[in-house]
Amino acid sequence: MFITEKNRGFAAENDSLPATIFCDFDGTITEIDAVDQLLAQYATPQWREIEALWEKGLIGSRECLERQIDCVGHFTQGDMDKFVRQIGIDVSFLPFLGFVRARQIPFHIVSDGFDLIIRAILARWGLGDLPLFCNHMALSGDRLKASFPFGSPDCEKQSGVCKCRVMQNMAAGRPVIYIGDGHSDICASRKADLLFAKGKLMEFCQDEGREFVPFENFEDIMTAIIKRNRYATEPSCVA
Repeated sequence: MFITEKNRGFAAENDSLPATIFCDFDGTITEIDAVDQLLAQYATPQWREIEALWEKGLIGSRECLERQIDCVGHFTQGDMDKFVRQIGIDVSFLPFLGFVRARQIPFHIVSDGFDLIIRAILARWGLGDLPLFCNHMALSGDRLKASFPFGSPDCEKQSGVCKCRVMQNMAAGRPVIYIGDGHSDICASRKADLLFAKGKLMEFCQDEGREFVPFENFEDIMTAIIKRNRYATEPSCVA
């Protein structure tokens, strides 16, 4: 269900506490899913069969991604440089980030994507310093190799990144605002005090009758945060 002003999912008693924001990357900050685009361009068609297994819940995203990256053949740094230039971001993300920083709201990217891709995209926009929790990717010779430093054996979905654990560690009891769009956001979104959802995540929330705020871009999110909590105040003066 949509969150209304009467039933808004961000408890009034939490409004005086410092919240922290966790945000998905692929399809949320970016216009398209960068990993899917990489696979579509460089992997053998088998990657789609592996994707179908993950979508049916037969394998976790960690196994899915590891097997899919193995489907990518010869790949160089030049290929990566060319690839990341194709990936655009939601232009409303930049003013939103300015809004967040001015109010000293902690902001973290939590993604089941890969640092080699994400860092390169962020660097193009001067955002290479953003806190990022994601899978690791490296070029070894002329092949891509994946590893999963933020995985957890206790992760119910056997994800590459256990977003729930990251959020628990980084939020440290503060109210959580979560922003996402897809399947990899489902578990993490259930931990949110205020949830912004679009795409497949929105569909899952509707099916489960869960509260969320629908959004199309980060301007929508900024407006909703101003209406709903103490961050409607003027930004802090930071030297």
